[in-house]
Amino acid sequence: MNKIILLLLTFSISYAHTSTAQEIAFETGTWAEIKAKAKKENKLIFMDAFTTWCGPCKWMSKNIFTDKTVADYYNANFINAKIDMEKGEGIDIAKEYKVSCYPNLVYIDGDGKLVHRAAGSMEAAAFIDLGKTAYTPEKAFSAYQNKYDAGNRKPEFLTAYLDVMSQTCLPTTSVATDYFASIKEEDILQQGNWNLLYHHIADVTSAPFVYLVKNRKAFEAKYTADSVNQKIYDTYLQHGTTLIRSKEDAAGKLKAFQQEIANSGINRAEELTANLNLSFAKSQSDWTAWFFAAKTLSEKYYAEDASFLNNVSWTAFEKVEDPKKLNEAELWAKKSTELDAQSYNLDTYANLLLKNGKAELALTTEKRALELAKKGGEDTKPYEEVIAQIEKGLK
Repeated sequence: MNKIILLLLTFSISYAHTSTAQEIAFETGTWAEIKAKAKKENKLIFMDAFTTWCGPCKWMSKNIFTDKTVADYYNANFINAKIDMEKGEGIDIAKEYKVSCYPNLVYIDGDGKLVHRAAGSMEAAAFIDLGKTAYTPEKAFSAYQNKYDAGNRKPEFLTAYLDVMSQTCLPTTSVATDYFASIKEEDILQQGNWNLLYHHIADVTSAPFVYLVKNRKAFEAKYTADSVNQKIYDTYLQHGTTLIRSKEDAAGKLKAFQQEIANSGINRAEELTANLNLSFAKSQSDWTAWFFAAKTLSEKYYAEDASFLNNVSWTAFEKVEDPKKLNEAELWAKKSTELDAQSYNLDTYANLLLKNGKAELALTTEKRALELAKKGGEDTKPYEEVIAQIEKGLK
């Protein structure tokens, strides 16, 4: 009998061990210990660089790191590390490996040298392929980086390098600028070069972007006005946002840039200026100027954009006190729910109704928000608290 019990116990322990192997086994030691282990076993380190607030990171942990095929491959071929980039050693590790978005999937050798990397969530098969690429010297990110650092600026290489970099979340502007400096200006109109410009050039002063703005009609004829205008708009908006964040004379720099926009003759110049005014006013807590810009955008450009209407309505609820302006914001919120009724924009509408003294309609609206929150599996507590607040006021 004792032998039978012993056999059953042995089987039970073995089965339990097999069950826990259905996911990637992450190390728990220090970064120095992890590197030492990788060097001793002659394996690469796979580092899941994550943050606690990153949704895609959580999805990878739940759905991919627990996949048996993934676990078998990574446990056999890598020393695996899961490190929060905002805590402990992770803070310095993030700086060392230039981790700026999440999840960042980084492959490092036992000496701490970067071998390969990618960013973003992916399916199991792609994640396994990523690991295999890390063990393929000529295809790994470091091979491209080394050639670039050694001075390779041939157009065909730079194109391939940009393709690799686009998967890493690292800035590509300087590489793209090098590429465009290596070709004839008129060749920027070619299909492949337009694609590179569209995805990798974000500097308004760069030669290829200046060429695009000056020759936008030729680009529109070849690649549609919508795509060309969107590229110009997005690039100008990003630059203007950077100016707004500058510490010295943000107002003066923004004013000069907006004049440049007006002089360029680009489409959507007025919309772009209003968006920059909105951002600048918000950064200065100038809610009068902010409301004027929000009103212009809501009525003239984003009257059918439920998300934008909800965002400005909520900011108005939080920051605006003028009754007339709040009544206008209430109409924006109402329109948002008419376009696309969701728990969050119904909640915005209800809060504005309550602030405007329309408690009964606010209660009805918040109850609708609560029902949608329940259907969507959301945390219902915030909605319940608003309902309780309204009901208390009605008593």
